[in-house]
Amino acid sequence: MSARLFQTWLFARVSFIGWGDAYRRSAGKTHACVEGERTDAPLGRGRIRPVGMGTFKGGVHLPPLVPPIAKASKADDSSLVPIPSRFFVTSGRAINKTSELNAFDLALLKAGIGEQNLVSVSSILPNGIKQIERKPIPMGAVTHCVLARHAGGEGEVISAGIAYAFRADGRGGYVAEGHLHGTQKALKEFLRWRMEEIAHFRGVELLKINYRTEELSIPMDHYGVCIAACVFLR
Repeated sequence: MSARLFQTWLFARVSFIGWGDAYRRSAGKTHACVEGERTDAPLGRGRIRPVGMGTFKGGVHLPPLVPPIAKASKADDSSLVPIPSRFFVTSGRAINKTSELNAFDLALLKAGIGEQNLVSVSSILPNGIKQIERKPIPMGAVTHCVLARHAGGEGEVISAGIAYAFRADGRGGYVAEGHLHGTQKALKEFLRWRMEEIAHFRGVELLKINYRTEELSIPMDHYGVCIAACVFLR
């Protein structure tokens, strides 16, 4: 090895070791970062190097190429959409000669929710929610509801409705929606089966099951629609 090459190698070696000593002093001790946690166990032959750990060379621990993954902070309990604290149930039915959609619009108006922007949601009553009487809602308000709807033609008998009940343990409740070609009596039996199965799936007991249903016998040359809804309010 020539003198110039030896000097270059020696300078690089000393600089490398000096940098390693400074790194150890600043870090306090060599360690590997895995998922934001520290481990001081040396890497043995054949061991898998954890993600994020630096490399070892000449007894010196180099910094990781990727920063440690920070631990997830405790989840925030708040929801993106405020949890409703009140609800009311409502229903309506209507017939129309022009179209099924016009009959649906009229049924919504009769139920008191025809001037709102309705958003259908699934069927959970939150903890602490209270039932109130039907109340006016501002025109154009985005309104969340569990909506049952059924439409039919001339000569048909249709029904639509909801069932709802609170849990016996006081932790909220559930709503089931349903519809069929037939009477309210048959619909209520179907809704009761639904509610019993909802409770069975969750291993809970329900208090009294309540119903809100509509039945309509549609005359000739008409369209008909029945609706029922559980409307959530803040």
